[in-house]
Amino acid sequence: MNSVNGMIAFRDDTAGKPLTNPQTSDAVLSFERGDIGFFAVNVTTVDQSGVEVTTNLADGKYLDYISGKEIEITGGVVKTDLLANQAIALIKR
Repeated sequence: MNSVNGMIAFRDDTAGKPLTNPQTSDAVLSFERGDIGFFAVNVTTVDQSGVEVTTNLADGKYLDYISGKEIEITGGVVKTDLLANQAIALIKR
């Protein structure tokens, strides 16, 4: 799945779910879609390593619909690296 198709799938899977828990920092914007989806984007032109964003989603393994990689939420925190202008769109596996 390419990144455009992944974003379409994320939108389809979270349709009708409220946008909740919006967060912003100097580099990262994030939000949740209901209790099933999480989106974060590095809004800078500088790679961000060791990004940690709190979430209300349940701990567990999530599929990033953009990269196809698995990302785990542990202790209510998403930990990941985000390249410049890169995003993640997570759905519970």
